[in-house]
Amino acid sequence: SRYIELFRASPMEVEAINPAGISGSEHVVRLRGLPFVAREHDITEFLSGCQIAQQGIHLVYTQMDRPSGEAFVELASAADVATAITKHRGVMGRRYVEVFESSQLEMQ
Repeated sequence: SRYIELFRASPMEVEAINPAGISGSEHVVRLRGLPFVAREHDITEFLSGCQIAQQGIHLVYTQMDRPSGEAFVELASAADVATAITKHRGVMGRRYVEVFESSQLEMQ
């Protein structure tokens, strides 16, 4: 049997381990109602006018590894989140997509 030790880390220690900031942005939106065939480039097009963080599109899959129709998108700023929210109920393909403000915590 194994055990895991957890230690509290300061923001400086986290930055030292993760200098590129891969943990992501604090500016996150959740998209719901995506066509099951939607890919990253479709989401980028849908959110035109928003600056999406590098590797900031996270498609959600079901337990059977199928698209769920949801995604989380990390954006560069609060202004980009506001712009993304204006696209709530916009159309992608033949479906309307809901856009909600979200967080890193919800994304996990």
